[in-house]
Amino acid sequence: SPGFCLLSCSTEREPLVTDRYPSERKSSTSSGEMEVLTTRLPLLFLLLVTGVFGRYDVSYSSSKICAVKGSTVTMSCSYYYPDGGTVTRAFWTTADSKKEGEEFPDLSEDPQYSERVQYLGDEQKKCDLSLRDVREEDAGVYYFRFITDAVGGKRIGTPGVSLSVTDLQVEAPGEVTEGDRVVLSCKSSCSLHLREFIWFRNSERVTGENQGNKLLLRSIRREDSGRYQCALDGASRSPEVLIDVFLEHKSGLNLTVISAASGGVFFIFIIFIIIFLIV
Repeated sequence: SPGFCLLSCSTEREPLVTDRYPSERKSSTSSGEMEVLTTRLPLLFLLLVTGVFGRYDVSYSSSKICAVKGSTVTMSCSYYYPDGGTVTRAFWTTADSKKEGEEFPDLSEDPQYSERVQYLGDEQKKCDLSLRDVREEDAGVYYFRFITDAVGGKRIGTPGVSLSVTDLQVEAPGEVTEGDRVVLSCKSSCSLHLREFIWFRNSERVTGENQGNKLLLRSIRREDSGRYQCALDGASRSPEVLIDVFLEHKSGLNLTVISAASGGVFFIFIIFIIIFLIV
């Protein structure tokens, strides 16, 4: 009747393009998935290596250090481990102290080092070690080792830090005459530039003119004679070197006067004896 419209609904439909060629659609989907998987493989591998296996590493600021006996030396390093891990133990050790089948020993638990070492690191990146009162027997290679709660999370940093130990020596001219310009040098096998040297005469500090590792004595005098030593701040002193200043004699009169002045009490004593015998 007018005003009504009859709508019919059919369950049949036009096949989609992809339905018309199902084999092609399947093939297209498979190739697409393969392309995505191929693209993601390098990224997955990188994540697997860095995330699961992680990066364990130890880096030293210097692999060789030379120290003077009695001084304090700092071995600096940084270490790395995967995110999410927890460091359960961190310490320094030496190769010479490890026994086969045992864990590397901690220097802070070794009687030879326990009172002289201090670990200055943390559980993040810093792993510095301070060793004071360096001794000749301390020479060797030192390694930082850390252990995490991850499987296989034990690492020892190679090649380590090679420590060599030396002492100081005073280098002086062979013969010194009063009025000479004398230069004493403080020597060692270490590179000690930009370090402050201290000088001693007869165990008392000398406040002379210092130039690096040298002590300058301008127009040296008889009273400058003595046993000289050099040292670095906080380090052991060098062995003593005797400086004997000879007098310069220009005439017999000068010799008599100088002898009288240098003889002192002995000369006066002789005069008294002569007077006593005459009287």
